Amino acid sequence: MKLSLSNLTIGYHKRVVASSLNLSISDYELIALVGRNGVGKSTLMRTIARLQPAISGQIELAGQPLEQYPRGKLAGLLSIVSTEAINVAHLTVRQLVSLGRFPHTNWIGKLTQKDLELVEEAIQLTGIKFLENKNLHEISDGERQRAMIARALAQDTDIILLDEPTAFLDLPNKYEIVHLLRLLTQTKQKTILFSTHDLPIAMQEVDKLWLMIDGFVVDGTPEYLALNGQFERMFEGTNLYFDDSKGQFSIKVKKS
Repeated sequence: MKLSLSNLTIGYHKRVVASSLNLSISDYELIALVGRNGVGKSTLMRTIARLQPAISGQIELAGQPLEQYPRGKLAGLLSIVSTEAINVAHLTVRQLVSLGRFPHTNWIGKLTQKDLELVEEAIQLTGIKFLENKNLHEISDGERQRAMIARALAQDTDIILLDEPTAFLDLPNKYEIVHLLRLLTQTKQKTILFSTHDLPIAMQEVDKLWLMIDGFVVDGTPEYLALNGQFERMFEGTNLYFDDSKGQFSIKVKKS
């Protein structure tokens, strides 16, 4: 299910954050949205998820303008995992994952056998079966992030958006979460866009990068963007640079 952005301008109360965005996401792609703090990554994610309006331009999902979808219909096609922590007393991991079925249940919210099977599958796929009866306050940040991804999986949408899914995680968990997203595009045919600051990790797993730089977005494969100097533009004004001979980021050392 293709999602496309045409001449999109985003921001808050007429304050433009980024403009003239022409981007697309194709089936089963894993795309990382990368940029420095305050550049507008969360604003773009929220606009795509229709949590806030665009200033101008259009977003289309399967060839239909996003605003034409009833909210219930859209929730069956697109899900989002935000950075906001869910802290509900005595809510278990399984109960959290089950909330993903809410857009598909009847008015009393009763889960059918199919709903229960999808919840179980999401728990199994994300490797949190051993946590299912624990309360959210009893698990680690990395485990909670897996539970949030499982909730989005249970929602069973074609497209999943994740805003900073690796924030506040230690290095092993960062790699595990991004690799899990890669597996979900391959094994469950999900299309996933996630924002992140962990560019070196993302480069190893994603199909494409969206680099957000000073009000616009450059997209392409990691290799293409590296060879065309786009990483240098993103870190302009800092001591960080991309060493294309080594394929890694380094700090410029001043010679005495």
